[in-house]
Amino acid sequence: MLGGGNDDDVDSELASVSEGGTRRVSRKAIERQREAEALKEARAEKRMVVVQRAAELETAFEDAAREMQGEAERGGKRVARKQRSARQELAQSAESAATGESVVEVSLAASMQTLSIRSARERVRWRVCEHALGMHVLRTQLELSAAVRDVFALGPPVVSSLASVTSAQQSAARTTRRAAARKAR
Repeated sequence: MLGGGNDDDVDSELASVSEGGTRRVSRKAIERQREAEALKEARAEKRMVVVQRAAELETAFEDAAREMQGEAERGGKRVARKQRSARQELAQSAESAATGESVVEVSLAASMQTLSIRSARERVRWRVCEHALGMHVLRTQLELSAAVRDVFALGPPVVSSLASVTSAQQSAARTTRRAAARKAR
């Protein structure tokens, strides 16, 4: 006997406590289950967004490849060079993926900086910008435009005039041509 009451009162009090405890546990379990379902739905939505974005990028790249193929069928050394360059880049990226290294470096002649592209996200960014602007314009914008430099986390522009960028690019191209000519001899 507790507190002067009979045993039936104690048993009923214990039963109500255990029922209350069970109710609390079941509410917590339901709450956890709802949280788990919400998390699962959020992950599924993220996965769908990634899959959809990948499909869009794949379509864009296929369109670009078809366009280049059409230009190649019409003829032109420039297009053939672009295709050869694209094949070489694909071979290099496949080789680097096989060896575990996946850093692509792009040199910016005028500012004497090197842009290192390490992750798949940066690689997609580079490809999209390269496709939208073209390689020459993209390199020029990377030298001069603060907005484009922010996309690739290069900081503020080092070079302030287009003339210096152009002369540096021409000098770099001239050096490359001379090196290729020496190698060919």
